[in-house]
Amino acid sequence: MQYVNQRWFDRHDALLMARGASSRNPIVDPKGEVVAWVMNGGIKAPLRTVLQPSERLVRLGQSGMPSQVVQGAWWLRFSEYRKVELFANRRQLPMQVAVRLLCAVPLEWSSMDTVVQARVKSPLLAYEGVGAPAIQRHQKTKTVEFLDALAEGAGNPVSQLFIPGLGSGDVRHDALMVEGYGHLPPEQSRSGYIIRPC
Repeated sequence: MQYVNQRWFDRHDALLMARGASSRNPIVDPKGEVVAWVMNGGIKAPLRTVLQPSERLVRLGQSGMPSQVVQGAWWLRFSEYRKVELFANRRQLPMQVAVRLLCAVPLEWSSMDTVVQARVKSPLLAYEGVGAPAIQRHQKTKTVEFLDALAEGAGNPVSQLFIPGLGSGDVRHDALMVEGYGHLPPEQSRSGYIIRPC
């Protein structure tokens, strides 16, 4: 079966990006050859999965139009999003802070003040798994934060999705239908969140 985002999923760097690699931070040898990648965040042990038609997905993104937010690769299945909601309600935390704690998303990476809900239209390939630790240097405080994904409940971590190819308008058109969106107050992105230095 050919998937809508097959070409992007098959790229040599798709799995690296799912693991938290960035094309901006390769480690090179004296000849300029890439010998390794700096990993930060991503998914601990990404597993290939297929998202089926009619499945509901949710993404929290940086402020902007939903059409911009839907271009991002990082999503949650609706069932995983519900885990985040329940965690936020139990702990009386804003949704953005709950996502930071359960998915290891440092403050500087996104304000997560726009929420988009979409439905899968055609089968999509994705990587899925629990968030890997993220490290972020805070310029103002000159501290380095280590953020590891918490388990929502005893042994029940939130699983994330990395969906390659959603930056392509053609893939988005064929793969996802936006069903709704909303905006969260940007100040809630930090409310009650405590930076945990290394």
